[in-house]
Amino acid sequence: MAFVEKHPILAATLAIFTTTALLLAGNGMNPVWPVMWIAFIPVLLFASETTSWLLAAAAAALSIFLGSLTMLYYLHFVLRVPIMAWLIPFSIASLLFAAGVLLFRALLHRGSVFSAVIALPAFWSVVEYLASFIPANGTAGSLAYTQERFLPILQVASLTGPWGITFLLLLFPTALATGLYLRRRNLPHATLVLGSTLTVLAAAILFGAIRLAAPTSPQSIKVGLLDTDTVIFAKQPSEMQHLIQTYAEQAENLAHQGATVIVMPEKTGLLLSSNTQTIDPILQSVTNRTGATLVLGVLHVVPQLHSTKRASTLRIGPSPPTTSSTCSRRLNPT
Repeated sequence: MAFVEKHPILAATLAIFTTTALLLAGNGMNPVWPVMWIAFIPVLLFASETTSWLLAAAAAALSIFLGSLTMLYYLHFVLRVPIMAWLIPFSIASLLFAAGVLLFRALLHRGSVFSAVIALPAFWSVVEYLASFIPANGTAGSLAYTQERFLPILQVASLTGPWGITFLLLLFPTALATGLYLRRRNLPHATLVLGSTLTVLAAAILFGAIRLAAPTSPQSIKVGLLDTDTVIFAKQPSEMQHLIQTYAEQAENLAHQGATVIVMPEKTGLLLSSNTQTIDPILQSVTNRTGATLVLGVLHVVPQLHSTKRASTLRIGPSPPTTSSTCSRRLNPT
């Protein structure tokens, strides 16, 4: 592309800001799912056309990093976690994505077209899979979550988990960027690449549509969501007890309306092990009276034996001996 060759810095800047803008709209806490299918096209097209691998890597890394600013707002200003909880993981993610883009570019320039098309989707799917073993992370941050409202594609998770959705989500822009790169160099190859990719996507959507249309059991579970619409974090034991008492009353109201599972806010407050004997009975009494299961997110601090931090889902019972953990406390009827 002549424009990229003549104005590489300007082209890189345009690619960065376009992809960033699309990521800010298509990713985050309220993603616009169709946008994610085209979000990576500008930076991938730039990487395929530029002669500078350094510019290609910088464009890819900056696009991902700047596109994560919505998560900075959520993590730091909403959940009140340290800014490093955003800076470190997304810096690493940016560098890894840049490596995947460079792999795509190198294979494409060598003429390994189909290897180039699947390289980035496969690489990033593996990155997400390995990241799922990090206790505090799990699958959080997977691109697959942007497709929660695209129900046919969402059915792919029944076969592959979220990583299959991530693969398809990156396969489309990679194939399109490859096709655009090849259109002046080898039109039959470009047509074959795009045709093959569209066939795979069509098959995935068809599978999802058939699965959604299949008859299902009439059994259903009514779930209640306790949404406060405000950021509340109780730091003192007295504040925590008052907050839990308020949540318990609202949870009981939801249970009387038929909810059998009630999900309360995440990061509700600071819960010391010494205070569980006061807090747990408040919620346990609700489950005993209503038969509902309650799920609550707390920052649980327990005696220091190991300097680790992990996310977990717990039933009421003895707490594991860790320093601090972000937990979901789950209470079932006794």
